Amino acid sequence: RLVSDWSSDVCSSDLGNVLRKGNVSRASLRKGALTLLVLAGIALLVCLGVWVLGRPAGRVTPGGEAVAAGHGLAAKPEVSAGQVAAPDEGDLEGDTRGGRPAFALPANQAGLLRVLGDRSAKTEVRCAAADKLRQLGARESAGLLLEILQDKSEPLSLRYKAARAVGVAGDESAEAVLASLAAEPGTDRHLRVVSVLALGNFGDSNALNALAQAERDPDSLIRFKAVQALEKKDNVAGREIVEKALGDTDIYVQARAIQTLGKIGGQPAVRTIDGVLQTTESDFIRIACLTALGNSSGPEAVAILSRYENNTNQLLSVNARAALQRVKQ
Repeated sequence: RLVSDWSSDVCSSDLGNVLRKGNVSRASLRKGALTLLVLAGIALLVCLGVWVLGRPAGRVTPGGEAVAAGHGLAAKPEVSAGQVAAPDEGDLEGDTRGGRPAFALPANQAGLLRVLGDRSAKTEVRCAAADKLRQLGARESAGLLLEILQDKSEPLSLRYKAARAVGVAGDESAEAVLASLAAEPGTDRHLRVVSVLALGNFGDSNALNALAQAERDPDSLIRFKAVQALEKKDNVAGREIVEKALGDTDIYVQARAIQTLGKIGGQPAVRTIDGVLQTTESDFIRIACLTALGNSSGPEAVAILSRYENNTNQLLSVNARAALQRVKQ
């Protein structure tokens, strides 16, 4: 009807004037524009209906599996080729990723060691076995983990996992291997990082000496991780190494040293942080100090933070108040 009305208006006007001057009435133009909008809306609705009707019935779970209509369970995925076979079906622990089973691992230590030592297994499966052994923290796994760690033909990703796991196992023979890897500049950089962090699990003088050497390494990342590895609470022996890092040329290593002192805690650490807070000209380091004091406890830390609670520097006052809240919790 709209099209008909618009056509009749145009046709009823002087055709010669329309052709010569384009004198179409405003009402006719409005009707024409409205007609085009209506037609476009109809076309959009038709396309939407076709898309909806073309979708498969059912829904998708958060894990991403299509679920058939009328059923509450997602279809079980096919077992991928190369999956490690378990010795006993009742002795399996599934590794899940994104809500779907990826592969199955033995739940006991003996089975995990078998998987870890199987070179024909996929690297990701062996890495998962190393992670499980790290969680168990069993010393019996240290021998195989050390063998993998030192074997340059093994995938680097597996050697990373072995370094982490052997550090948790706490075997004394692992300490020398980790120290050697941490100190060797030609070693893969990430393997050095993991070895340095693993040394933090040992509290004896040999580990401290290795971390002190790492704290002097030319690579700032190694120095950073060496300071991080010493953040165990009440680590009095390691505090001296951390305090040396306060003078590091890298500001991030300095900030990490301050954070570690906050984790170590105790009055000596708090006083050292306060000394840095009063002498530094860097707001970045000041904020690191206030944050570290918020991880400490005791009236001395509260007194220092209270001095900055209403500081004219808004960055400092905001961080001081946030740190005070953590201390008082």
